[in-house]
Amino acid sequence: MAVEERNEAGQDAARSGRRRFVVGVAAAAPVVMTLASKPAKAYECTHSALMSGGRGSAKISKRRNPRACYNEEVQVIKNYYEPRIADAHNDAHYYANNNRPDEAQKAEERAQHLAWKLDGEISQLQGRYSAYPNW
Repeated sequence: MAVEERNEAGQDAARSGRRRFVVGVAAAAPVVMTLASKPAKAYECTHSALMSGGRGSAKISKRRNPRACYNEEVQVIKNYYEPRIADAHNDAHYYANNNRPDEAQKAEERAQHLAWKLDGEISQLQGRYSAYPNW
């Protein structure tokens, strides 16, 4: 009986230790997440910041400069489309060099379609940013 009581006491101590650990982790998690997080939209080009835009001032911060914000977004769009366009052109050359004209034509059409989509997205973005002051 004394052995069983010691086993139960040991198990209770182990459970208590695990419980304290879990409670400690649960309590610390919000603090760690808060310290590790980045400020939301602190470095992004927001509509509000672009509309207030420092009208007439000689120096405009990057966050309030619609041209800088536009260029950042254009770069993201280009980083998406340009490698895909290059891959389609490479496929077209590969198929053309291996006497597969139908596949070469399809790959070239895919490259043209992607280039058309790239131009369309950039034009749409330019239209959106051109409404801001200091454009």
